[in-house]
Amino acid sequence: LHHITGLSKVVVYERASAFRPIGAALGLNTLAYDTLKEFGMDLHDRVRSIGSNPQRHVLQRPSGEIIYDDESFLANTDFNWLAWYNLQTALRVAAEGDADNGGISIQLNSKLVDFEEDEEAGIVRLHFDNGKVVHTRMLIGADGYNSIVRGKTVDDGKPIFTGTMTWRGVMDRSHFNKIVKIEPFKSIGDGVNLSIVG
Repeated sequence: LHHITGLSKVVVYERASAFRPIGAALGLNTLAYDTLKEFGMDLHDRVRSIGSNPQRHVLQRPSGEIIYDDESFLANTDFNWLAWYNLQTALRVAAEGDADNGGISIQLNSKLVDFEEDEEAGIVRLHFDNGKVVHTRMLIGADGYNSIVRGKTVDDGKPIFTGTMTWRGVMDRSHFNKIVKIEPFKSIGDGVNLSIVG
């Protein structure tokens, strides 16, 4: 990351207290993989190897009734699903390796609550919920759905609830047949999109 930003030191402030296998799945496509190539550190290949390209798309009611079962429109594309924790782990391992060269460090328990730019001094002041204040030359916001950074820079308002909710997850393949029955299971391939519609 420091070779992209031009900074000799990069600190990632993470609000979590520990890295744990929690969180939803997310989808990555060509643009994401191209961005990972820019980071170097073998991130592109490492992340691509832990993803799964969806070969089928299944829509199922909570009762178990199959509404739709067909080849996914994402089959055999660059698109892959992976668990957020797996992506986070790949990024963390790469960062820790780069930290040995003085490049990237990660600080847990660091929830950003505010920031202000001091143009005259050429810095950004970061304010954390524990009272800590950090001065930096650059701020890259990746602070989630209710982003403090987005709120102050884009100011497009809070997310609007549409009355629907989507949750993506990744499960071990051995558990799949406990949720949905598709025969023959072996024909599904590496990935399946399963949507449960109520």
